Order: sequence, then C-alpha cells, then structure tokens
Amino acid sequence: MKVLLTGGAGFIGSHVLERLLTRGDEVVVVDQLTDYYDPALKRANLDAARKVGAFTFVQRDIVSGLRDLLPADVVVHLAARANARVSLDEPEIYHRVNVDGTLRLLEDARDAGVKRFVFASSSSVYGNAPVPFREEAGPLEPLAPYGATKLIAENYVHVYARIHGIRST
Repeated sequence: MKVLLTGGAGFIGSHVLERLLTRGDEVVVVDQLTDYYDPALKRANLDAARKVGAFTFVQRDIVSGLRDLLPADVVVHLAARANARVSLDEPEIYHRVNVDGTLRLLEDARDAGVKRFVFASSSSVYGNAPVPFREEAGPLEPLAPYGATKLIAENYVHVYARIHGIRST
C-alpha cells in the first residue's frame, strides 16, 4: 500500500512510520522539521525508522500543498502545530498550519482520488468536558486556539468524507 504520512518525523509519526514499514508499505514522509520541537530529535527519529525500511522523505510545509506526492492509497495526516498554551499567543500560525494545511491536504487528496484519510485530532477539542472524554459528548468547547483549530480540521475531514466519499478515520 502507498501511504503519504505527514508529521512522520515526530514522536508519534515516526512510530507510525516504523509500523507501516514493518508491514511493507511504500511510505512518503512529509515533515517541515520546524524548530518548535528539536529538529535533531526528529532527524534521529527518521534515522531509527531507516533501520526498519526505506522510505521517501520530503521536508515541506503542508500548507504549500502535497499534490505532487500523490496519489496514495491512504493519507495519514499527523502534521500539526501543537501546544495549547503557545497557541494563545500565536493563533494565526496555528490556524494556518492546522486548518489551512488540513484543508489544502484534503483538496490535494480529493484531486488525486485518494480514498482513505486518517487524521489525528487532539483531546484539546473537548475543553472542560468531563473525563473520560467521549466522542459523542457535546458540545465541544475548546479553551485555546489550538483545540479550536483541531476541531475545525476534524469538521473539514467529516465534510470531505460526506461530500467526496473519502473514507476517514
């Protein structure tokens, strides 16, 4: 299976990458390697994954589009600007990456005929909801721009699933 994996150099992404490689999937990893998290750690994550198998790595901002890296059987979208506290001071960058980047990726996936889209959201979409969180609980009231952007992105994924028939998780 051909997989486009965004955010594949991060902690979670690199572990997903290793699992995909173990399955024998052909993987294209996209990560901007921003300095929000130490790029040396991200490079070390990629080096560890290379011991599991070969993959293609592209350093790029997802907002610029990834159409040239498609088609793929599935897009696994883990790339995001994280940290609710920091988002209070930098809401525009969070919106650009988490909302505009997700929408651009959904458009690219639709144009390329991608049939499956896996998206990582965040517990930050729940705000002060009672623990344990439940997807059917509502209303969702994020407490910071980060959570709001992840909720908006979730809604875009649902819309593209309904309108364009892209199976989403």
